[in-house]
Amino acid sequence: PALVLPAFLALLLFGISDSGYFYYMGLENSIQRNSHETLSTIADLKVSQITQWMDERRGQAEVIGADRFLVKGVRGGATRDLRAYLTALKQHHHYQSTLLMDPRGTVTLAVGQEPRRLGATAARLAAEAMACGCVVFSDLYRDGESAYDGDQPNIRMDLLVPLKATASG
Repeated sequence: PALVLPAFLALLLFGISDSGYFYYMGLENSIQRNSHETLSTIADLKVSQITQWMDERRGQAEVIGADRFLVKGVRGGATRDLRAYLTALKQHHHYQSTLLMDPRGTVTLAVGQEPRRLGATAARLAAEAMACGCVVFSDLYRDGESAYDGDQPNIRMDLLVPLKATASG
């Protein structure tokens, strides 16, 4: 009889601690599941936003590539007009720079931060864009030796647009 009360209290304490442990584990699993679902939803939204942004850039680039007046300006050597056009593109779309290159990949006109020389990756992508006649995006990359300008990383992407010569112009 004297051992019944301590045994009962021990069982009660064991039951309460087990209940608390299993409740905690269930709560932890629920929180992890909810956090995972939230992060997954955010990731899906970001993928959708990036895809939409890339589609918009591609569409704008295709319009630029098919611009007959731009092609005529390049053929006619209208440097001042071309520089104004490239400046407007750079400012309106917040590009770091805009370049015109000849079919050999030589930069003939540049606005903004002019490259000292075209890097191997950009040259390869330019050749690819000219060969396929399509818009080509580079992968994301860090610009220059310094990865950071203040607190913001200098992350870049190149967009290469071949100009499409038309039969009529």
